[in-house]
Amino acid sequence: YPESATAEQVENVAQHSYKTALLAALLWPENAADAFIMGLIHDLAEIHTGDIPPQHVKNKDQKHAEEQTAFDQLMQHCGCTQTHLDFLQKSFQTYISNHSTIGHIVHIADKLDMAFQALYYEDLHHVNLQEFLDSAQTVIENSPACATLRGTWPI
Repeated sequence: YPESATAEQVENVAQHSYKTALLAALLWPENAADAFIMGLIHDLAEIHTGDIPPQHVKNKDQKHAEEQTAFDQLMQHCGCTQTHLDFLQKSFQTYISNHSTIGHIVHIADKLDMAFQALYYEDLHHVNLQEFLDSAQTVIENSPACATLRGTWPI
């Protein structure tokens, strides 16, 4: 985030997760409820792991294992029924494995929110955050779900 941003101007994880959830539900109306929930929990493990920028990830499998462990620890204290816990676990595993259409859609929503925030910060602070926009564009264009989404858009 730009160094001159105040706490009120910086998007927090809850705001980011909520916007990602809304975007995911809008992008995948066929399964909007599941996409929304996955969007809400996609960064939950960062409560313990922190947000590690992609360029600092040396071992993706290790990062995913750490995120899964952190998520599991959080879920031990959530007070959910076993049915709900199983659903949340499966949803989180689907997101981090990124091998399904819904996982790809939520990753796209995550990157869209990042791009929207970058545009907001550029306007607010008159800084160049093109690297974030380029990163989002690359992930979105290379997503297996991109063609699926294009086929559902009326443009």
